[in-house]
Amino acid sequence: MMEKRAPRMMDTNSLFGHESTFDKMASHVKSLGGRSRDVSTKQPEFPKIEPPKPYKPDFSFMDKGKK
Repeated sequence: MMEKRAPRMMDTNSLFGHESTFDKMASHVKSLGGRSRDVSTKQPEFPKIEPPKPYKPDFSFMDKGKK
């Protein structure tokens, strides 16, 4: 008695024609051509950052009620 087997996935649905979302995006970008390409090598200018100042505790609020 021979058992029936379910067909394998490669037999029923071929994955060779499958196109992933990344491939779709890549082909879309290629089709755009050179319209919106920004390949500048110039470094962006960032604002100058000053080093943080050390913390100096201020207890002058304790002397407000005293005279």
